[in-house]
Amino acid sequence: MPDFVLPHDIVADIIDYFALRKETDQIKKLSSVSKFFRHHCRKHIFKSISTGDRSYSRAPPVDKFVDLLFKHPDVAKYIQKLDMDMGTDDLQDIALQQNLDTVLPLLTSLSSLRLSATSTSALASWDSLPAISIRSALPKLLLSASAIHTLTIQNFSDFSLTDVHEAIFLRTLNLYRVHLLPNSSFDLDSTPQGPNLDDINRPLSRLESHGDEQNFAQLLSEIIAPQYQTLKHLQLYSVISCNMHCPYAGICTALMKLEKRDILSSLSIHITLRGENPWIPDKEWAALPDVLLKPGWGSLKKLDIVVNIHSRIFPMDKVFGLRHTHLSPFFIEKTPFLTEFKVLLFNGGRVVGALTEMSPY
Repeated sequence: MPDFVLPHDIVADIIDYFALRKETDQIKKLSSVSKFFRHHCRKHIFKSISTGDRSYSRAPPVDKFVDLLFKHPDVAKYIQKLDMDMGTDDLQDIALQQNLDTVLPLLTSLSSLRLSATSTSALASWDSLPAISIRSALPKLLLSASAIHTLTIQNFSDFSLTDVHEAIFLRTLNLYRVHLLPNSSFDLDSTPQGPNLDDINRPLSRLESHGDEQNFAQLLSEIIAPQYQTLKHLQLYSVISCNMHCPYAGICTALMKLEKRDILSSLSIHITLRGENPWIPDKEWAALPDVLLKPGWGSLKKLDIVVNIHSRIFPMDKVFGLRHTHLSPFFIEKTPFLTEFKVLLFNGGRVVGALTEMSPY
């Protein structure tokens, strides 16, 4: 009587079942059964990789990840998501950086990449990295990985947007605590397929201010204007403290450039207030309804304005009063899109108060 052999599709379903249950040990055992088992198991084992600075993360160190790819380069094709946290030692290790330049372009199936420096104080300088390093590897990777759609850069100063010039398939760009290199161009029009970005997640910090008044007009224009043909989702975050002014001066000017093509479908503005801050919204906030309630915004479906208060002395009702002053046109009558205005009061990291207003959409 011949041995009973399970069809490959059933074997694949069994492995997928163990993967859904996150039974990694079982998947590793199954990977040794046959060549087919090994291939299908590796798709789950290596699908998402986290590697990091051993003093900061429990994930395996970066050099071990590099060693894995050098010894088993065939593993690279299974990696779809990579989160890499690099400490100061990793960034200053010339040999490691050269090896990263060699192995990262092998990740041709990558769909999501996060590169972060783990320093808790000063940002790591992207522009000061060795010529052959993660900096030189990024453009090559973005060109070779046709599936990559999300890129996150975190905790770097002097980051050049020209390094994402080859990102012709990129759809989402997240920049967290990133200080852009002066005169860094965001224009992707010269790429073979033109700009594809439709989702930009752009936290704004004091490091990226232009002048003493925290005016982000130039920065917003540099980021938003070149993407006016494709940008569907825009999220802006900022922290205001130490008597800083509202950082969104210039936002209306930048938004008017998006109105030309009527592509934007969602806009999120998040403000965090800290310390003794006598912040009073400026005229730009009063002008926001004038810009967004014009007839040219037919695709816009949702506007979120969120103010997080981390200050015991800053009155919550004063901030919520924006609903009756600067932002009142969004709530007086039915608008073409839904507006949600939310004010949250925090104490010790917990929400202790909340006020929310929805427009009559």
